[in-house]
Amino acid sequence: MVVGNHDYTQPAYSIIDCPECGLLYKDAVLADDALDAYYADVDFRKWEITGLFPTERIVAAQLRSLPPGASILDVGCSSGRLLSALPSHYNLFGVEPNAAAAGMATSKGITIIARDDALHGPFDAIVMMDVFEHLTEPTSVIQSLTKRLKPGGKLIITTGDGGTPLCRESPAEFWYFRNVEHVCMISRRYAGWLTTQCPIRLVSWVSTSHYDSTLISRLAKGLRVVAWRHHRRQSLWWKYFFNYLPMLGRARHWTNCPAYDLGKDHVVATFQIVPD
Repeated sequence: MVVGNHDYTQPAYSIIDCPECGLLYKDAVLADDALDAYYADVDFRKWEITGLFPTERIVAAQLRSLPPGASILDVGCSSGRLLSALPSHYNLFGVEPNAAAAGMATSKGITIIARDDALHGPFDAIVMMDVFEHLTEPTSVIQSLTKRLKPGGKLIITTGDGGTPLCRESPAEFWYFRNVEHVCMISRRYAGWLTTQCPIRLVSWVSTSHYDSTLISRLAKGLRVVAWRHHRRQSLWWKYFFNYLPMLGRARHWTNCPAYDLGKDHVVATFQIVPD
């Protein structure tokens, strides 16, 4: 992927399923300085939409249940799309490495701070929307964030779910891991393990799709995945059915499994600080 004047190429990788904690992660990723440069230069508008994604609507509903005056930190807030959808009676803060996105968030009334800025907080809620998968050291980041929550405060993580069937079938080919900037995936087992490392408890685990979609678009993408599977297996279905369909017959030329990104392959995991 070319961003600015640099070509960010994913090294060949396998997926490790940590036997201790349940985290799924690539065994080869870009160096930290390369990832930092990528986030600073990438056009954040590729992640922008009008309105909110399904995952964001779930999180926004949770945040609106907080009392007026609550302080909320969005780590990786981008343009401030999520926080700007909330009522004006909240104190809104964001962490954002991309200067253009941070500028847009500031124009929406969000105070941009450094990730380790100790002058602000503690917070009633901290949100990580589509950030977890970018972390090379997710546990240490989460441990740091939990220290910045008020007693009873919430940490809300939205990310791809490594426990979904398509991911488990072939993690390295799963569409989420094929993004150069995605280095790990959460699982329900990892979420449980986190509660042994931080003073938090898991209060909800909501499976959802990241994208709004139609039945036709889900069927179209789903059939491509089925055709790929049968081509790889050289099954009778391939010989007598898929091979004669104009679009699906092309599966013999595909080098990667087609991306199916319209299923319930995301999760909104909500943790709460355990009182002393």
